[in-house]
Amino acid sequence: MRRWRTLVVCVLAAIAPAACGAPPATEREPAAATTEKPSQPAYNGLPIPGLEDRPVWSSPGGGIRTAVGLSSSFAFTSGKSLTVMDGATGKKLSSVPLALSDERLYADRPLVLARDGDQRQQPVAVVRYMRVTPASGFQGQQTKYADLVVDNTGRTVWQSPPPDGQSGHTDFYQSDYRVRATFDNYAGSGPKPVLMRPTTITDASGTQVANLEDGNDYSYKRKLYGVYDGKAIAARTEQNSRIDDLMALDLRANGKTAWRLTDVEFIGVFGSTLVAKKNRRERTLVVDYTLDFYDVRTGKLLQSAAYPPRFNCSRPVYDLKTGVVICVGVSVIAIDVAAGKVLWQQPASRGFRPVAAMSGVVYAEVNGSSGSDTFMAVAAQTGKVLADNLPTVPQAVTDDGVALVEHFGEFYGFRVAPSTAPLPSTTT
Repeated sequence: MRRWRTLVVCVLAAIAPAACGAPPATEREPAAATTEKPSQPAYNGLPIPGLEDRPVWSSPGGGIRTAVGLSSSFAFTSGKSLTVMDGATGKKLSSVPLALSDERLYADRPLVLARDGDQRQQPVAVVRYMRVTPASGFQGQQTKYADLVVDNTGRTVWQSPPPDGQSGHTDFYQSDYRVRATFDNYAGSGPKPVLMRPTTITDASGTQVANLEDGNDYSYKRKLYGVYDGKAIAARTEQNSRIDDLMALDLRANGKTAWRLTDVEFIGVFGSTLVAKKNRRERTLVVDYTLDFYDVRTGKLLQSAAYPPRFNCSRPVYDLKTGVVICVGVSVIAIDVAAGKVLWQQPASRGFRPVAAMSGVVYAEVNGSSGSDTFMAVAAQTGKVLADNLPTVPQAVTDDGVALVEHFGEFYGFRVAPSTAPLPSTTT
């Protein structure tokens, strides 16, 4: 009996050691908390030059039409809506439905980034589409281009007001200014969407800061290429001509002409540099061309280079880090904007269609050998092919270096590789 009592007591000692005369067990320090990193999402595509090997997040989705990096977010059009997504997590911040009756009613370049050259100013995304206004009262249904503007949180900043009768004009957004004009979708395939027949420019408060009307002189076309650093780049062009009388109107000085360039063809503004084709004449005949680079703030000529043969720049992409512009026409041509020179030129026989340029790499859609489309990556400064026959490439990159990739019904966020980390955005 005594043996059983002792056994019971000692069994209890496992719970209370002092009951068996054993010294109390030394209390252990609680184990340090371990923080496990979340597992990275699976990605079964090929490595993409310029990006880290594995994504930091993934999210179901697809069907991107066009996308931009919007500070720390992405904005993209898909179907009949505009979506804003957080770049760090892939979380959807907002989705704004567009009054589209048909997806073909987007503008040719439906989504652009606006920042106006002020690094302190948060960028916004502007989607341009053909809005359908239903019939009401004596007014029939109207279909006109309109702008919707969102910030990097997905908040709607501004949108074009409803059409005012049959004037043919709409209010469009241009770098924090409002321009009353019409929109030429064909001309919009160029470096910047072109507003035709601009009449007035107002600031965010509704105060008129410039009047671009010039009477009833129909021998000229009036155009507005955009607003950069508070200056409206406007032009008067003879009918059936591409040669501009180009001028910058200072919107901070009641629309006063800040500078003027004559006999040029506007190509685009990249960073703070305006690029144009300059016609050199002898008497009235054009005998030569140069590719000229101007300071958009002052109109001062910075560099001049020989004009590349058969040059065209219908859909350029601009790499902020290297300052290289990729233009596509008959050839693919890379231009160093800061140095004012052509870096390389290659045939565009595969239908080279740039998608994005970031941190020294240009990504483009090309025609594959089997007739289907594929993608390639090219070094911006040398033209060296870094990868070919890729299934996907980045659509856009945020200011802090996360790239948006779409692959087989999934969105992925990839960090830009450290050796190619992007510089902060300026103007685009």
